[in-house]
Amino acid sequence: MACPDPCAPLLLQLLVYGLTNGAIIALSAAGFTLAYAVARQINLAHGNVFALTTVVLSYGAGWLGVTAAAPPGSRIGALLILTVAGAAVGAVLNGAVERLAFRPFARAAPDGRPGDRLGPLVATVGLSFVLFQVAVWWYALFYVPTGGVTGHIGVLLPLLAMPDLVPRVELCASCGVSFTLKDGLVLGLAGLVALGAAALLTRTRAGRALRAAAQDAELAALSGADPNRVRLLAFLVAGALVGFAAAISAAYYGGTTAQHGVRAGLTAMTAAILGGTGKPGGALIGGILLGVGQSLAVVLLGAAFKNVAALSILLLFLFIRPTGVLGAAK
Repeated sequence: MACPDPCAPLLLQLLVYGLTNGAIIALSAAGFTLAYAVARQINLAHGNVFALTTVVLSYGAGWLGVTAAAPPGSRIGALLILTVAGAAVGAVLNGAVERLAFRPFARAAPDGRPGDRLGPLVATVGLSFVLFQVAVWWYALFYVPTGGVTGHIGVLLPLLAMPDLVPRVELCASCGVSFTLKDGLVLGLAGLVALGAAALLTRTRAGRALRAAAQDAELAALSGADPNRVRLLAFLVAGALVGFAAAISAAYYGGTTAQHGVRAGLTAMTAAILGGTGKPGGALIGGILLGVGQSLAVVLLGAAFKNVAALSILLLFLFIRPTGVLGAAK
């Protein structure tokens, strides 16, 4: 049945929302799958690295003193500073996760892979709780409580607001679809970061070492690559991607809570599996698919079915292609 004319703007609007949300998911998922490709271990602290980074950036936005009333140039400059700071914070936190949760379990083997497969998994669970508590205490120490959201056990969780740093400018006012400068910047920054990560992996010596270790860690080690350094580099790059995603998310949605860690981690893991475990390009595709699918589900089924839609998309694609869209790394 043909879709009436009023459906076209609605579908385009859903596509805009899905692409912007999917771009944030894709960057976080690319970081998750890059670390997995090298370490061959799931980092369950990934989501709370994202959450703590958003909390730190919310504080940083207040420290900069730039408000929604500031000139557009000042606000965009502050946004760029926060995105770079987010990448740095994410890299430091994820590097600490590698040193504390993965390095102690690395066996004395050429590829440096952990001999204890369960140890790093349990350690990342513990670090995930630590990062969550740091995010909550950061709020308690540096913010005056002005509101929050009620958690599942009745605890008031922090709601950290960020000023509207991007001017509210409609880029498509005449086409019946709301596509603002904020949407354009999110997509543009996500695209630039994705291209930069791809260039790092394909055009630099460090990137070649990462790809070699992801394909055959033992052979890469025998060829002269230090497995500990390669794994640490993978976690630093992954953390930078997560930090970029956290900065873009906090600026786009105007706030964050420490509880975002669980949802962010599960969504990134879902997108990584959907695109193909261990494939950064697949994670980008998986994030976009999830973003668009969740956007459609919110309108057609309601907001309560957003996460159900994500899992349904994952199950459907895995039924058709069990290794993900691009196939799993071997």
